[in-house]
Amino acid sequence: MEKNIKNIQEFLANKLVRILANHSVNFFKKSFINQGFTDKELQKWKPSFKAGKKTASTILVRTGKLKRSIRILNISPYSYTISAGNQKIPYAAIHNNGGTITITTKMRKYFWYMYSATGNDMWKFLAITKKKNITIPQRQFIGESKTLNKELLNIIENEFNKLFK
Repeated sequence: MEKNIKNIQEFLANKLVRILANHSVNFFKKSFINQGFTDKELQKWKPSFKAGKKTASTILVRTGKLKRSIRILNISPYSYTISAGNQKIPYAAIHNNGGTITITTKMRKYFWYMYSATGNDMWKFLAITKKKNITIPQRQFIGESKTLNKELLNIIENEFNKLFK
């Protein structure tokens, strides 16, 4: 009996938490494929606009850097932490939570530079706008999810069933 308890403790400390953490990372990365976040059900992201027209491109995926930043930050025998973004990806939080960004002089210079480089009117409109702020809609890709919790419970149940067979 003591050996079984020790096996269960080792299993929990080493294998199960890592399985759950990896599943969670994959679940959150799937938000980029689904173009929305799944809590109870899939909540599609608001489409992005370029120069007044809807884009056909994938939302939040230009380079894939944001999606690749989702990783296991910390793992211990009985818990784990998932993180997205870092110092090189400061826009992760504003996209996940939504919010307002103040338009600075430096940003306006960048918009003019991009307009001259691309000829895209969107950059010109951003450079000459009278607005002081840009509102970024929430496009959540990581957070609490009832669907994920159910999946994790199923994994735990399946792993324990395997362990006790």
